[in-house]
Amino acid sequence: MVDLLQLRIGALDLRAEVWQREEAEREIALQRTLTELLQAVSSAANNSDTIEEAAYIAIREVCGRLGWPVGHLFLRDRGRIVPGGVWYAAERGALRVLP
Repeated sequence: MVDLLQLRIGALDLRAEVWQREEAEREIALQRTLTELLQAVSSAANNSDTIEEAAYIAIREVCGRLGWPVGHLFLRDRGRIVPGGVWYAAERGALRVLP
């Protein structure tokens, strides 16, 4: 009876260890993605001719890494959030004027 109990406790310990390792791997992958995103956005900011070009690249990178089909820049103006005029769409023609 004691051996079966010890075996179950050992199995639970192993499951906990596997879960902790998988959680650590997910955290490392997230940090890697965020680092790559930061590098891409900072590179765009340094190499773009206009703020709009840099903003477009930043939005494209964020959308691509998060799997979002559409992104839009918003700006802060005197404490208000206003549309920034820069859009990104994963599919060509996805952004069109609504009637």
